[in-house]
Amino acid sequence: MIGNRYGGVQQVLSVLPGQTYQLSVWVYPTSATNGFTFRLMTVGGETLGRTLQSSLPINTWTEITISDVVIPAGQTQVKFVL
Repeated sequence: MIGNRYGGVQQVLSVLPGQTYQLSVWVYPTSATNGFTFRLMTVGGETLGRTLQSSLPINTWTEITISDVVIPAGQTQVKFVL
């Protein structure tokens, strides 16, 4: 969990300021869910990109993608949260 706000999986990644990135994650829901939110954030907590998948097929691999995220000046690490 990140602070008291985000549960789930997170990973810190090294990045280059000013570069454009695309991130994706594959999910495999085994039961009905309220959906998945996938975020890319600065280590300080500012959201850089976000996608919400509200209805995903059960027992099927599905790719969730955040496209065209430009990393702000001074940022050398970001975290993704699912």
